[in-house]
Amino acid sequence: MFEFVRAGKKCSPDGVGLLVKNNNLIVEEKFDGSRFGAELQTGADAKILSRNGIDRAANVPYIVDELHNMFGAGRHILDGEIIHLHHKRSVRWEMARSVMGTKEFNPDIERAHYCIYDIQMHNNESLKSTKYAERRNILKEYFADGEVHDYFITKGQLAIPRAWKLTQEVYDKMWKEIVEDNQGEGIMIKDLTETKYAKSWTKVKKDFTVDAFVVGIEKGKGKYEGQVGSLILAVYDDRHSITEIGKCSGMTDDERAQFTDMAVDGTLKMTVVEVKANEVTKNLKLRHPAFIRVRDDKPAQQCSLDQLKEQLK
Repeated sequence: MFEFVRAGKKCSPDGVGLLVKNNNLIVEEKFDGSRFGAELQTGADAKILSRNGIDRAANVPYIVDELHNMFGAGRHILDGEIIHLHHKRSVRWEMARSVMGTKEFNPDIERAHYCIYDIQMHNNESLKSTKYAERRNILKEYFADGEVHDYFITKGQLAIPRAWKLTQEVYDKMWKEIVEDNQGEGIMIKDLTETKYAKSWTKVKKDFTVDAFVVGIEKGKGKYEGQVGSLILAVYDDRHSITEIGKCSGMTDDERAQFTDMAVDGTLKMTVVEVKANEVTKNLKLRHPAFIRVRDDKPAQQCSLDQLKEQLK
């Protein structure tokens, strides 16, 4: 069964200088799509699984067909993103959401790619305890004759990220091109020698972001009277304990109207949202959080206080 695992670490752009001393690290683009796992097994229907375990294979039958053709017989479990790779980085996530947010394939929506960035099982063998370099080499073999682009390689609607040895020069170039010039989400740094799955991944993002769920609202004032003013956010401290971490605004007028409608019909509570913040206070509250987007690909149970604790380390 596919297992969702968070990236092992987060790092600010200013902290990368300490990482370049490690000769085992590679760097690649952090693709901003909708994360899905793929399960393939001979004699069984393929599954494209969301974070909350919902199978969305029906949304992308063309990707399912290409995965079967590429990996063949046996059992394979892949980790990746459904994403529109050939579009502006600032709109990729919303486009992916339009593909995966329905219950079936919509031929009128532009076809997405499945960007595979790791593999958990190959030919019936679990790879979760193998070095990341070995897992990466398996994927590279499948894409040896693929079409090479600036930051990814494609074969049909399948793709893998390109990667380079981490140096300060390489990092600075990628950060400028991906984040500063083209509004990309960030960079991924991975340790080729790491054997614990996903512990080799370090996210480097321009803004510190948190996924949290809505537990209440503050009513709007002035221009926003009669609407949602701000969202009261919380995360799980453990499986049963909920901790409030702050309030956010920053929505567009259309988003605010949508939240107001959801509040009226009772569907806003426990909605997962992504917010950015300047920092985390010592009492584990967000300072100046601002709304980024709804995360309907992620269940509230995966929003933990560990995200904030990590920032204080």
